[in-house]
Amino acid sequence: MQPMRHTLGDLLTNARLVLANEAPIETVLKNTGIPSWYLAELEKDHIARPNPDFLTLILQCYELTYAQAVKLRQTDHITSALSEMAYYKHQRLVTYQQQQEMQWPDSAEFAKQHSRVEMPTPDAVNSYADIMRCVRVQIEWHPVAIACIFYRVSPMEYWQMEAEQLYVTPSVIHMLCHRLEVPDLDELLAAPDLFGTICDHLGLKKESLPTTLRMPGE
Repeated sequence: MQPMRHTLGDLLTNARLVLANEAPIETVLKNTGIPSWYLAELEKDHIARPNPDFLTLILQCYELTYAQAVKLRQTDHITSALSEMAYYKHQRLVTYQQQQEMQWPDSAEFAKQHSRVEMPTPDAVNSYADIMRCVRVQIEWHPVAIACIFYRVSPMEYWQMEAEQLYVTPSVIHMLCHRLEVPDLDELLAAPDLFGTICDHLGLKKESLPTTLRMPGE
């Protein structure tokens, strides 16, 4: 096992300076419920046995996992390592903003012309893609860049599933069931009025939903 070259206090101090842009401790801990003195004492290495729940929350404020924290404490140059993490974080943010602005083709029209995915039940009225599209466009009004975050896939993967170019993965189906609070999608696959059925199940009045709005990134 590699030795710890930096104390926990060194890590937390440098993380606040680099990853949080020198934010005050009070700002870092906002909405966590952790008193500012606690982090201040941690940075000074005055707390020998940190509260594990508090430490996990503090690390999350810097978007760090416990495993990443251990690796950072083992690295030779902790400031350089944190600066590199901050750079890639910035690059991901720039990429995400660009994806939000991207104009994706209409997935329903694309599926109608170029569908390559067959449903496991040929007699189904709707496809998984239809359900995903209905939820995104008519219920949530989200662009692709937002929907892909919920389903934990890339924007391209999400759009290809919704456009029936890729099979919808079991994990995405699971997340879709979770979003709709249903054990499976059988009822929705067979629903003649998909939008109405989803609205009824979620207790929504479809006439009150602005389904004609087009979201940025559509």
